[in-house]
Amino acid sequence: MSGGRIGFLCTYTPGELIEGAGFNPYRLLPPSEAVGSEDLLDSNLCPYVRQVAGALRSGYYPHFQGIVIARSCEASLHFYNILSRERDFNVFLLDLPRQRGPRAQKYFQAQLENLTKWLEELGGKLNEEELSSSLDDYGKTRELFQDTRIRAKGVDIFQLASEYNGRPRRDFNAALEGFLNEKCLEENALSILLTGAIPPQGLINILEGEEIILDTCLGLRGFLRGEMQGKNLFSRLSHAYLNRPPCPRFLDGEDRLNLFSRLLETQEIQGVIYHDLGFCDVSSYDFLIQKKFWEDQNVPLLKVKTELGRGETGQILTRVEAFLETLEEGGEE
Repeated sequence: MSGGRIGFLCTYTPGELIEGAGFNPYRLLPPSEAVGSEDLLDSNLCPYVRQVAGALRSGYYPHFQGIVIARSCEASLHFYNILSRERDFNVFLLDLPRQRGPRAQKYFQAQLENLTKWLEELGGKLNEEELSSSLDDYGKTRELFQDTRIRAKGVDIFQLASEYNGRPRRDFNAALEGFLNEKCLEENALSILLTGAIPPQGLINILEGEEIILDTCLGLRGFLRGEMQGKNLFSRLSHAYLNRPPCPRFLDGEDRLNLFSRLLETQEIQGVIYHDLGFCDVSSYDFLIQKKFWEDQNVPLLKVKTELGRGETGQILTRVEAFLETLEEGGEE
């Protein structure tokens, strides 16, 4: 791959297509330190998108041949509108459906076909050999995430996702495989499900040393892919992406709860930490659905709300540590 980088926000952007066209997919993650101004977007919009917009304008990220913005929420649409007026950016809007049935899959298939045409306009070209290799690499990630030893290392996965961002998927897979027999968890580590919106680095740091199952777009939701079914490449990719563990922005809360039920069958979950992202209606609705579910399962639940701020770690540290202590005491009874 030598065609440069393609930036993207949402993990419903198929990296297989980007790699197959000769580019390197690079996810736009919030900076670990304050970078640039966040005033490009209203202060009552998603902090994730605001921080990425400010960092992009300040030159924090490497150069991109183009940027794909999936319409996963209204904040992302505002971000697209801003970038589309900038001469420095080639930007593509990937319209993501709200549902996941056959009609939605057909619609998303057309979106993927348009994405491919846009990549070709940037100088890329779907290469059969590279595309086949990329499909295999992304399929390998899916296989690795079936292993409970990988699922329990959410802190490491979060760090790897940042470290290997913009690199070929096979390199990320090799690092994941290395964790299967290394970095054993402490004997008394708590088994925690971290779910909700993309968490801040500070929250991840607090949980280091525990057994963390990461149900976010930097964890299970971001790396598990559905079965490849369909008549051609685009229909198969559309089916695979719309049938992965769903993001809360889909109108399908029951499938989310089914995922948690399956997790409970294979892994012990002693407690749940829900990250509620400020100004995100989707995560607020999702929390209400999950709250009832975990209460019925008699699993303790803690909600932590942030705006991905670097100065918020101290505010949540006390609450998270108290929650972990409560779980430890419960396990000793």
